[in-house]
Amino acid sequence: MKFHFLVLSVLIFNLNCNQSSDDDMTTEQIITLKFNAIPNSFYLKTRAWGVNHEQIWLTKNKPKGISDKETDYIFYCSEVFYKQTNDTIMIYAPQDLTLEPMEKFSEITVVIKGLANYDEIRDFDKNYGLNKVSTLDSHVT
Repeated sequence: MKFHFLVLSVLIFNLNCNQSSDDDMTTEQIITLKFNAIPNSFYLKTRAWGVNHEQIWLTKNKPKGISDKETDYIFYCSEVFYKQTNDTIMIYAPQDLTLEPMEKFSEITVVIKGLANYDEIRDFDKNYGLNKVSTLDSHVT
């Protein structure tokens, strides 16, 4: 009987430790994007949690939370580059790690430029003067 109690106690302790470490390691950041002719703001959000779980998404929704495949542009990577002009945002991200929403934004134009490989991504980081959003620069919550 004591053995079963000991095993159960160890399993519960291990489960609690794993859950708290994932929660403690979650990082998030919100960047507000304002467009001249558009009264509403848009947001680039980052979230990293656990081991190799990273997302960056473009959304109209300010509150913290998770991305929504129906309404958000989601990038399953650690960094993207962007350029914002008038009512357009161009986002440069790895092409295989991008998910476009079912419902496109009506207020702004979103153009996704797929980056094919590491060398192309490194080239953008160094040479094109674009803004960069990274889950590695996020703040721990």
